[in-house]
Order: sequence, then C-alpha cells, then structure tokens
Amino acid sequence: MNKNSPYSIWVANRDNPINDTSGILSIDKTGNLVIHNGNDSIPFWSTNVSVAPPANTCSAQLLDSGNLILLHKSVVAWQGFDHPTDTMFPLMKIGVDRRTGLNRFLMAWKSPDDPGAGECLYKMDLNGSPQFFLSKGSVRLWRTGPWDGDKWSGIPSKPTYFVFNITYVDNDDEVFVILSNNASILWRFVVNESGTLEMFDWLEGDCRWVGFWSTPKDGCDSYGTYGTSAMFGNCNPPSDGKFECTCLPGFEPKIAHDWSLWDASGGCVSKRGGDTCRNGEGFVLMIHSNIPYATVTRVNISWSLKECEEVCLKDCSCNGYTSADIRGGGSGCVTWHSQLMYTRVFSDGGQEKYIRVDAVELESRFLKKTLFFGPWNRVKYSGIPLQTSNFVFRTTYVDNDDEVFIIGSNESVLSSFVMNESGTVEVHNWLEGDHRWVGYWSAPKDRYDPFGPYGTCGLFGNCNPPSDGKFECTCLPGFEPKFASDWSLWDASGGCVRKHGGDTCQNGEGFMPLTHSNIPYATMTHVNISLSLKECE
Repeated sequence: MNKNSPYSIWVANRDNPINDTSGILSIDKTGNLVIHNGNDSIPFWSTNVSVAPPANTCSAQLLDSGNLILLHKSVVAWQGFDHPTDTMFPLMKIGVDRRTGLNRFLMAWKSPDDPGAGECLYKMDLNGSPQFFLSKGSVRLWRTGPWDGDKWSGIPSKPTYFVFNITYVDNDDEVFVILSNNASILWRFVVNESGTLEMFDWLEGDCRWVGFWSTPKDGCDSYGTYGTSAMFGNCNPPSDGKFECTCLPGFEPKIAHDWSLWDASGGCVSKRGGDTCRNGEGFVLMIHSNIPYATVTRVNISWSLKECEEVCLKDCSCNGYTSADIRGGGSGCVTWHSQLMYTRVFSDGGQEKYIRVDAVELESRFLKKTLFFGPWNRVKYSGIPLQTSNFVFRTTYVDNDDEVFIIGSNESVLSSFVMNESGTVEVHNWLEGDHRWVGYWSAPKDRYDPFGPYGTCGLFGNCNPPSDGKFECTCLPGFEPKFASDWSLWDASGGCVRKHGGDTCQNGEGFMPLTHSNIPYATMTHVNISLSLKECE
C-alpha cells in the first residue's frame, strides 16, 4: 500500500528474506506462485498449492482490494487474504474455517523495520464462545469478548467514529469477522510488536496516517495485571487510588493477605462454601459489565432471558447467564458452566449479566435494595425516628384476620405519596396559591438513612451514622465480623457471627439494651399484644 507514504500491509517471505535485489516472483511449473533469486532454483517462498494444473493455465492478480490471488483456470486456488501478516483491511476475513481448519489471524512484525513473525498475535479462540485474543507469546493481553449481536462484548459501546460496518458470521462451516469498506475513507487495523491493537485512517489532505482507536487502554483491559485473569475475580477501573480488583457477587478473596498487597492472582472462592444447588440460591445482576470467559459455554438463540434463568437455575453447574443478542432489548441465552475469568466493569455501556449466588448472599443483596420502614408501633413506623411535625396527614394502620393496610387522611391539604423510578419515596403537598406540588419529605436520604439502603452492614450488623470518617458498620452486642479482612476494607456485607461460638440457650445468657434504635428485620417474628415487656423478656 502506498499513499505517498509507503506502508507494507502484506509480506510473503517474511521469515525468509532475500538480502539483495535479485528476488523474482513467478509461477513455477507446478502452478504455484514462488519467490526465488536469479541464481537459486530453490524458492524462498511458495503458495504450496498441492494440486495444480499446468503452469500455462495459471495466473496471478493483485486486486484493487489489496488481495493477491493465484488463479487455476480462472478459479481462485490461493489468496493472500487467507494468510495475513500484521494488518487487516477492508473485505479481509479474520477467523476460522471449520471445514479445513484454516485459522486466519494477525501476527505482529518483530520490530518496526523487520517484518519477520513477532511474538504478538490477534487470533480467534473457539473455546467457549468464539472470540479474539490479543497475546504476546503465551501471555494473553486482551480479548474482544463474544459477539453480542452488535459488537464485541469486551468493547463497552460501538464507537461512533468507526468508519466501517462489522459483519460477524458463525455457522457450521466457519466463524469469522469481516469489516466492510467505506469508499471515501482508507483505513487499516494493525497488531504491533508492543502488544497493542491500533486503527488508522488516511488523511488525504495531510498525506498521513492518523490513529483513532487502540487497546488495551487500562489495567482492567490488560490481562495478567493484578490478577484480572483470576478465577471469579472482577476488575473495576481504579478511582481514588483504590485497588481495582474485587470478587464477583457471592465470592471472596482466596488469599486475603495477598489482596492486601494488591495481588489478586490467587482469585476468589465462594463465600461460606457456597451451596448453590437447589438450596434457595438465585442470581445477582451486574450492569455495565463485559461477558466473562468460560471454557464451557452454551448458547440458545431461541430462548428468552426468563427461560435462560429457569434453565440455569435447574442446572447446578451453571454459574450465570446473559442475553446472546443485546439488540432490541435482548434475546437468546448464554449460560456458563465453568470457572468465570476476565470480567470487568465499564464506566458506561457494557452489558447486563447474572451471577449465581447462594441463599445467604441472595437475601443480603435483596435486603440492600429494600426500603425498610420497620413494623408499626401504634404511633408510626418504627423505622422513622420521630413522627415529623410537618406531616400533614394522619396515618391509620389496620391489621386483622381479613387484611393489613395503612390509609392516610387529611381535610385541608392535598398530599401525594409517590415512589419514583430511582427508588426514592417522596411526599408532596399541593400549594394552591402557587399551583404546584412541593416535596417536603423523602427517603432514603443517603446510605445512613434509617430506611436504608437496607442490609449495608450484613446479618447481625448494626449501622451507626459515621463521624470523624469512621466506618459506619459495627456488630450487634455479642457478635463480631465474620470476615475481618473485608471489614478493614469497609465491606461489611458478610455480616457478623456470634463471639466464642455463642452458646445462648439456657447457659446463663441474657439481654443488653440498645437505645435510639430501629426494629430489626427478621423473617420469623412472634407478636403478642397482651404481654408486658417483663413478660416478653
């Protein structure tokens, strides 16, 4: 390719150069295209087509697309596009021919001035869902993620400045990607010797190539950094100097000490031994996410997401699921049945995925999303510290054998009680003089609000509004953090357990008062309105 600035997009004898100007390109008597020098009959390079007609029926042609082809009786017997070097350009296929085993991939040069085969590859992997990996030797640097119907899932959103359309084909015969040409723009896609993928377009007015996209971009893109390839680990782009590695929902660091040293290569293991087989388990949603790498992946494009969930839940080997195609609100089903690797969070874009967790984790995560008003205490809901004076209506609470409900009433002020799409409850009054609604109460106000977000401090945890920058979570009297290392990282989601094993059954036990407190949530509660507090004790 020469646009006033020479650039080689394809090299035939890249690993067997001729060190002078004696090279000759010709068709030999076997019908193969060969390169040799004038003094040596042994070719430096050959197309190696095994069955060839007589040479006088063969021809070679360099097409306008840049594809060098060998014709046998006007039929393409070999083409350079099947054997790319470091560059992909319009109408070139990259991928695998399942019938012949041919794998078309990009391989970087050894150096900017040596086109010999380098260490860096951009190659399709058919384990699990087909996807491309960028590797340097045996070390994987980046992956595209599986195709999501619109783009590669490892790219959070399709850049608006891409100057081509991407076509992905996956059938019984082959799986490949091809980028369609834009007649007005010349571009190239290159894997370089440093392990970076780059895209360039040609600025005709400036007579130069300009890069407009590259990857990897950050630590979460770069595999092997801080253990982003670890089992069941998850990478969040770092902020405020924090470690970018976390574990997927329901998992915890396998070697907590190493994580404190910012080494997550040991990966994560299931919390509590994680019994997730027909034991009340479920799924936790992750948003703005990529699709994990799993060596055992199953795809069904005809199922809905609900059917996908049901199938995954019944199969104890299924660690999670997502939509196969994100277009039109999502369709199809992808399930993962092996360890999950190479997961990350994007600041925007990405895809939704569902991770299998045990019943304890599921309840903890559900409660975190629950606004908890507390039980009725005959004056107000116990989760509200005081009945605020600006409440302009009277609340009536009814609980009998037939029904349980509340009703609000007033005579002089029109009020509305609304739950909005962000998960906030608001009370509004109508100002007749101004002809408008005015909000005067809402919940939750922040993460320390008496209402929630519920479950911040886990089971048997207690939340105190923070002061002096201290962590807001403590344990109830007689309890201690279950995972002390997590609490040191201000993560109390694992909750608390009884100190000393805590034998509290007819063994000298008793009670400690907690003042200025709300009423805890418990799934099993007994109520008797005729007992005194002493009798209750």
